[in-house]
Amino acid sequence: MNRLRKVGWVAVMRARQQLLCWRSAAVFILMGIFMFSYAQPFSDFARERGLEITPYAAVFIMDDIIAQLFLMLGAVALCAGAPFLDEQYPYLVARCGRCTVVLGNILAILGLTGLYVAFLYLASVAPMADTLAWDHRWGKVWNTLALSHPHVEGSMIAVSDAIRSSLTPRRALLIGLLLEWGCAGGLGLVVYWGNRLSGKPLGLWIAAGFVMLDTTIYNILPASLQRYSPLSLARLSVYKNRLITFSYGYGGCFLVGMALALSAVLLIQERLKKDLV
Repeated sequence: MNRLRKVGWVAVMRARQQLLCWRSAAVFILMGIFMFSYAQPFSDFARERGLEITPYAAVFIMDDIIAQLFLMLGAVALCAGAPFLDEQYPYLVARCGRCTVVLGNILAILGLTGLYVAFLYLASVAPMADTLAWDHRWGKVWNTLALSHPHVEGSMIAVSDAIRSSLTPRRALLIGLLLEWGCAGGLGLVVYWGNRLSGKPLGLWIAAGFVMLDTTIYNILPASLQRYSPLSLARLSVYKNRLITFSYGYGGCFLVGMALALSAVLLIQERLKKDLV
């Protein structure tokens, strides 16, 4: 029980420390503006026609391959401070132990990325404040956009009818946000692992490579490789491709398994280190 308290204490301390740094502030501000600007055209579309709009813009924004690329680059930047080897680290190791500090850092990364995904959702809802309808159905706006694809001035997002017709709005939102969190958290742990292993920003480059993999598969490589791409597995429309045979369950298990495997490697890696840093 004492160890669990120490893990929680390290996680909260690291998360608070990262949230208060300039890099995190820049990521939240820039990505908040990004989501707001992507959702704004849909709000304007509803307002011009005197319609209410339901709060599901994030489902379709996070499904867009280009938007997803920028959102996950934000997640990578948010975790760029890992493995958090500051002046406090030797004292934390002496007080709590290596494994406790590593577990705390892992929880801090997962907490930060979870907060990041929740913030992105809120930023997508913000421009709809005056036209918002909290309904369990998709509503007229999303049904119209998915079925007839009218021109939405300023929008670069295609509303997927495959998602609209196969999932209820709340289920689509829940699955989408959980997969997004799994992807962001996994990339954050990749940053942690690579940076800790090399003592250099190797993890940032590897995580950036995973971010670019989705676009590379889309443009060049076989679609079957999407089953190994974290970004692909976080996009709901991928599961509706007739060439794809895996399910949401596979995507969730892959992302959770990725996080657990990286966590285990980080713990083993830390045990094998002889020095404090």
